[in-house]
Amino acid sequence: MTRYLPLLWILVLSLITIKMTDPIDVRPADTEGFSAVNAMNHLNIMASEIHHMGTEENRKVKRYILDQFEQLDIPTEMFIGHAQQSWGKRYTRIGRTENIIATIKGKSSNKAVMVVGHYDSVLGSPGAADDVHSVACILEVAKLLKQEEHDNDIIFLITDGEERGLFGAKAFSEQEDVSHIGVLLNYEARGNSGASISFEWSEGNAWLVKQLKKVATRPVANSMSFEIYKNLPNDTDFTYFKKAGINGINHAFIDGFSYYHNPADTPENISQASVQHTGTNMLALTRHFANTDLSKTKTENATFFNLLGFLIVYPSSWDIFILILAIIFTIYLLFRTFKTDVINIKSFGLSFLMILLTVVISVALSFGLSKLLFALYPQYEVFYAGQFYNHKWYLLTCIGITLVISALCIKGPVLRHNPNSFKAAMLLFLSFLCVASYLYIPTATYFMLYPTIALSIYYFLTVGHSKKEDYFITPYLASLIPLAIWLPTITLFFLAFSLVGLPLPTIHVSIIALSSMVLFRKLWTESALMTYVGGGLILGSLLIGHLTSQPTEREPLPSNVFYNYDVKTGQAKWATEDNRINIGNESYLEGAERSEFAVPYLEPFINKDTDVQPHVSIPEIIIDTTDSNIFRIIAKEEIFNTRLQINGTSNIKSLYINDQEIFVDRDTDERMVIEAFAMRADTMTIRVVKKDNSKKQAIGINSNFHSLPVIDQLPANALRTDGYTGIVQEVEI
Repeated sequence: MTRYLPLLWILVLSLITIKMTDPIDVRPADTEGFSAVNAMNHLNIMASEIHHMGTEENRKVKRYILDQFEQLDIPTEMFIGHAQQSWGKRYTRIGRTENIIATIKGKSSNKAVMVVGHYDSVLGSPGAADDVHSVACILEVAKLLKQEEHDNDIIFLITDGEERGLFGAKAFSEQEDVSHIGVLLNYEARGNSGASISFEWSEGNAWLVKQLKKVATRPVANSMSFEIYKNLPNDTDFTYFKKAGINGINHAFIDGFSYYHNPADTPENISQASVQHTGTNMLALTRHFANTDLSKTKTENATFFNLLGFLIVYPSSWDIFILILAIIFTIYLLFRTFKTDVINIKSFGLSFLMILLTVVISVALSFGLSKLLFALYPQYEVFYAGQFYNHKWYLLTCIGITLVISALCIKGPVLRHNPNSFKAAMLLFLSFLCVASYLYIPTATYFMLYPTIALSIYYFLTVGHSKKEDYFITPYLASLIPLAIWLPTITLFFLAFSLVGLPLPTIHVSIIALSSMVLFRKLWTESALMTYVGGGLILGSLLIGHLTSQPTEREPLPSNVFYNYDVKTGQAKWATEDNRINIGNESYLEGAERSEFAVPYLEPFINKDTDVQPHVSIPEIIIDTTDSNIFRIIAKEEIFNTRLQINGTSNIKSLYINDQEIFVDRDTDERMVIEAFAMRADTMTIRVVKKDNSKKQAIGINSNFHSLPVIDQLPANALRTDGYTGIVQEVEI
């Protein structure tokens, strides 16, 4: 029976370490501090409908926020700004944003603390988590802090247009003086549950991490995410403030990834515990920074990570010295054991080769599993990174694959007959990973460094020490730090990258499995238990995954469809931005084909002709009688987005929308697309400055309305995303 204790130990420790990164419990409405129950009152109102930028629904949310600050007697102002994003010469976005700024004045005029969240949603979701929850928390935190005195100003910036290009944050950070901001706290979500994670940091973060440790409740943070996020293409409002040199922390919860930008991101589906964790720490950090000297917040970078409920923090400059000592210790151990013939070169080399083979095969199979799942269940493609509601089961599949492959590759010829050689090879393998970590993700070296040190000490006590005694408790103690560091990270990696990133957690699982062979050899050699456990996990998780692979009314499939009408040809089409026809759009697109049509995008869509006529008034295009290079687009209904298509800009010196300069001297013969959001009231004015006025310039115009011309046809297990009508016209000036 004792041979199975290591497995029980690993399972129990896994549950404990993962549980320690759960959000905190919800507090009642009459609590003295922050309560998610109170925040939900705001959230229920603001996330009651989709409120994309440039729509009346978004303006309703804005008015609600302003009204709440007015009731709290907190002065507010509006920052109206324009910002644009360009991707080469072929694509540009511009947006007019309406940011809300509310300020609680402090006793001094020193640096301020700024708390940021955005109030707009994506076109197809009410955005309860992303990002109404942060606005609801801000309103509650503002109510609590308004009753107190503070040394520093507290600024609440609630931005607009984040979902379409970070327009609000970009405009504010580039057009306003932000030098008075000492610390910035940004709040986001990429899911609807889980702990509030401090996942992104400004450079020179050691002081900030220490403050988080000092005042936060159950802080969840690690410098691994700090390193990884720097190398990802993902951006939030925090991006532009960080570029402006402001020090701060970016927070989000990422569990429930299936609900990200999903029509089901509603108040009913959000975790109140996640709201509680977010609001509790928002209050604690804001209050703390409002009463702290913020003149020197930039220091050096820190190495930091969660370990058994504690947040470990120290200067990252220490890592190189700890690494060198660990490598020297490893070299000493290997040299000593080679010299005393405890291990030999042949068995050591074979062990190292089999370790590499185990990791490579496990990763390759998990990569193949990812591809297979998308082929078998095309509905998974609709979700970001394939995070269908059942996606966590496939992490268990990868764990099972790794256990089976580890047993097959290592158990027989290596672990049973040459255990010490295997331990030495594993120690060298981990040492290589330590060095690689330091070279590529320096402040995250801890991830490999301390588990390696723990295993090195175990190796010294059981192989390199003259007594060679292996007490019963020794492997359990030696496994504590590796498992406590590695296990929560596997979960976070999977939550972040889902089915697309299955190889990432598989690498970590392989390392854990191989390390467990060092510590608990008999668990792998004296029975086929681990092979059976692995096989059971594979079969069980794949079966449950299959049984839960279809969308239901409770877990619906987000589905896209839009209507397009070309005024010039009179041709109408149904189309989708989804990669495949699915249950949510098949009634519109039966027999449809993929082709490019009169939509100013650069890629084709699945589309089908229809006899359905537009339900909105065709926008009127009027060329200015005094200047033929100016035209206006006038519409009776609200246009949330206007796309302009220009087939070559070689004759265009510059172009303006509502007096906002879009580009100058962007000379290209390729098609250029310009998207404008929230740029109109009733009229949009476009002015083109041509190099040669004798040459005509054709401009395609696509006016988009947030509605469909028919009553939407959806089964109970599907929800609509981005349902809109596009009216295509052309003007020649």
